Amino acid sequence: MVKRLAAFVVGIVAIAGIVAPAHALGINEARERAARNAKQEGTLGDAALTDKKYDEAIEHYTKVISTNACGSECGKYYFRRGLAWQGKQDCTKAIEDYTKAQETLKDNGELYFNASLCHNQLNQPELALADLDNAIKVNPESSIYRVGRCIALFNKHDFAGALPDCEFTLGSAPDDQNMLYAAAMSAEQTGDKAKAAKFYKHLHDLNPGDARAADGLKRVGG
Repeated sequence: MVKRLAAFVVGIVAIAGIVAPAHALGINEARERAARNAKQEGTLGDAALTDKKYDEAIEHYTKVISTNACGSECGKYYFRRGLAWQGKQDCTKAIEDYTKAQETLKDNGELYFNASLCHNQLNQPELALADLDNAIKVNPESSIYRVGRCIALFNKHDFAGALPDCEFTLGSAPDDQNMLYAAAMSAEQTGDKAKAAKFYKHLHDLNPGDARAADGLKRVGG
């Protein structure tokens, strides 16, 4: 009786050894199928986002995210869904997705920059400035990020902080009148009248009717 029971147990082990690999194969196939479906939904979402069909894009990206089949790429789908929400002028939901995306996309300057735009729209300038700081850490040579931070610092009257970013942007866009004014005013407020005069004069040469330039030149003696 004992011998027969032992044989029966051995038989169970043998059967289990045959069934287990087949079961594992089924799980792998299901995962691969889910990953393919997620990729397809992501591609459809990208096409809809490009065409500014934001509701459609959100639907596709939500399918990708909700299945959790995107794996290590989930961050980019949160980011792209955030872009779609931002396209719909819903910055509250966009920020929720951008925050999730930042958990894995730490080196994406575009993500931080778009988050800064939304935080500005939500009247959260300090958070917007923090986003710009992060964007510039990722890509310190980006003029558009520097323009954003120049304006953000200028608007909070941090003229000493704004001036380097304003000057940086003028290196690639020397005739940008808004940046010229921001640089001139920042230089004036920090006591560098010679530098302020240079920027005011350039602004005046570009646009003689700009009262800001004429008034600024009078103040700094340019």
